[in-house]
Amino acid sequence: MEKLENIELENIKQIMEKVLSASIGKIELKNFLDVVVEIGSKKLEAKSCSIFLLVDGQGTLEIVAGSGDIGRKLTEAEAKYCVPERNPLSQKPEETYVYNTWEEEKKLIEEGKLGMGITAWVVKTGESVRYGGRDEFEKHPEHRGKFEKTQNEECQSIVEVPLYFKKDKNKKGRAKADGVIKVENPVNKKEFDQADKFILSILSSCVSAAIQKIEIDEPKSYKQLFNGAKLLVDIINWHEVNKDSIDGTNRALMKEISKFSKEILKWNIYGIEKMYDKIIIIIKDINKILGFKDNDCIKIIEEITRKYEEILGTGLRYREHLIHQFQVFLLGLHIINSNKRIQTAMKSYLKANGINDNFDNVIRCWFLSSIFHDFAYSIEKINDWLGEYFKTLFSSELSKEKLPFVFLWENLFTVEKYEYYKNILIKLIREKLAVPFESDEAAEIHYSFITILMSKSDMRKKNHGLFGALVLSNRLLKEKFDDPDISKIVLEGGFSIALHALDVYQDLFNVQKALLQNIPFAFLLVFCDNAQEWGRPWMNELEPGAIELDVINIADEFVEIKLICDVSKNVDVKTLANMVGGIRKYWKHEIDGVKFHLIYINKDTGATVANL
Repeated sequence: MEKLENIELENIKQIMEKVLSASIGKIELKNFLDVVVEIGSKKLEAKSCSIFLLVDGQGTLEIVAGSGDIGRKLTEAEAKYCVPERNPLSQKPEETYVYNTWEEEKKLIEEGKLGMGITAWVVKTGESVRYGGRDEFEKHPEHRGKFEKTQNEECQSIVEVPLYFKKDKNKKGRAKADGVIKVENPVNKKEFDQADKFILSILSSCVSAAIQKIEIDEPKSYKQLFNGAKLLVDIINWHEVNKDSIDGTNRALMKEISKFSKEILKWNIYGIEKMYDKIIIIIKDINKILGFKDNDCIKIIEEITRKYEEILGTGLRYREHLIHQFQVFLLGLHIINSNKRIQTAMKSYLKANGINDNFDNVIRCWFLSSIFHDFAYSIEKINDWLGEYFKTLFSSELSKEKLPFVFLWENLFTVEKYEYYKNILIKLIREKLAVPFESDEAAEIHYSFITILMSKSDMRKKNHGLFGALVLSNRLLKEKFDDPDISKIVLEGGFSIALHALDVYQDLFNVQKALLQNIPFAFLLVFCDNAQEWGRPWMNELEPGAIELDVINIADEFVEIKLICDVSKNVDVKTLANMVGGIRKYWKHEIDGVKFHLIYINKDTGATVANL
């Protein structure tokens, strides 16, 4: 073994200081890992440094950070290995096997017909490796050279060290590796030496310790916050099956969403800040694909939502609304793509309202309806937040006081032609809901809804659906769109948003018998908004994991969303029942041959808690 006297202690000290400084303060894991690979490649003078982590419970080892040209290419290729359950091979497989899918590759690796790759072997065994030349590592029983063509450079020398930061144990009671850090191809010498391996081991230890700290400080991943894995995985699978049969806007849209879904579902590398940023980016991409350009849609998200949510909310208690809106959009898009009858109903609705009934316009209308349905929620809650702020500030003096915040909300919408947009909205409601009524009582409810809902007295209720519809219409209709249909679609989006709030749609559903045919976008918004309650502990004051998405079952005859309810985690069953109760009678009916089901199931007993 080579002596280590030549190791520069100052170099090791700098590594530890850099890693320590990178992990102190508010930092997200993905940003930290990006810093670490830069430190690794610089300090070991390597062409590339990369980190692979186990991203699921199925042995998938995927690149999450990479430096240099090799690291960049591996990241773009979403490089991944399979860490199998089987024991490591003692000799290389003699035959060469061909596979077409990831599942086929995993099966061949598990059967020992393919090597898992040295990187996966390091995680499997927990052993570090250093190879000075190709003739050394090519003899390894598990060697495959899987990504040499991808990185467009032969591997000449490598050092790989396992990462440990969880408390999982293997069957022998030893700690299980959670990933690997590796350097590849030195810059100024022929091969890495033992000193390089020692330095990388120190970097690995520093990184593992820092990750444990970051995990404690920032434990929220997309899956943990929203239990959204099922929906995103279903969307990814749908895209894989249908990507060759869809075209145009839908093809570009689903490609971007599938790419986003794969990235956001990687192991817990994104905290709430990073998730928020990435969702704003994907919304901007979708906005561009749909032809809205960089308009006030994006300004609402970036200049209003992004800027004020953290101020008006408390931690995650309000900020998750943007991600919730995005989840509602994804669920509705998945339903529209998977259920042709609903898609047909929406096209017929657009045509009847003088709008081109192509698929692009269907998605445009759904995008506006869903992505912006809750953005005015801050208006509805601002008095409560101000009250809490002052009670906290003057806790002893105001603990029992009900603070008299007075603002003439009805006056807010007399400026900038809001009265004009309010009249347009009332006109749309009158026209679209003008159907025969079975009784005088139903007719009176309908009349009351139209005339009183948006009166000055009702404005003081600050209904976020109505305010949202007015603000969206006012901001977007000032713009000149290349496509004349878009102005009409903006009004349709505002119309759907106005009807989605609880007190509004409960009144509507008491008098309407055919909402899917008459107002399909508003109908789908109400359904998806109610269905997408999984993983929203901050809004429902539930513990994380209290409600989880179990089934999304879609066919032309039905749409079924099944949610598992853990009643041991402070779940108010009455609240769930009341939430869906107002529309239960309506949704049980068969509409255009499509049945809609939203079911809450008791996790322990399997009994139905609430059923639409």
